[in-house]
Amino acid sequence: MSTISKKEKEALEIKESFDFIDEDKDGLIQVEDIVRGIHILGLKPTSKEVDGIIADLNALEKKSMDFGTYEQFMKKKLKEVNYEHNLFKKSFKKFDKDGDGFVTFEELKSGLKGMGTRMSDGEVQRYFEEADIDKDGKIDYDEFVKWFSNM
Repeated sequence: MSTISKKEKEALEIKESFDFIDEDKDGLIQVEDIVRGIHILGLKPTSKEVDGIIADLNALEKKSMDFGTYEQFMKKKLKEVNYEHNLFKKSFKKFDKDGDGFVTFEELKSGLKGMGTRMSDGEVQRYFEEADIDKDGKIDYDEFVKWFSNM
């Protein structure tokens, strides 16, 4: 039984997403469909990121793209997303002092002070309330990423 490498799996997923979008099977997709491809690959770009992607595509000055162009574009996007994900994970771990998967008010306050940020408890509380989307008194990883992405 052979195992497939991460790179091979990624290449296969990119090909499958292209084939899915290429409904008429002519080997070309419309550039505006690339956002669909990003979603098919499981990426969840923010509206700001989608705007950036569209700007990148408009710079290509093409109405359609073949698989090779799509593959290059998607590999670049996946690499960027993995890099950003790793940065968020490292940042989250710095705030999550006890390693329980959540950031409390005290951990946020301590983490911000550790970064040299001077804030009153009221300012930290305001940030905490913005980040704690589900209002459960703690910030999980997804909330942390959304909060930082919107700053």
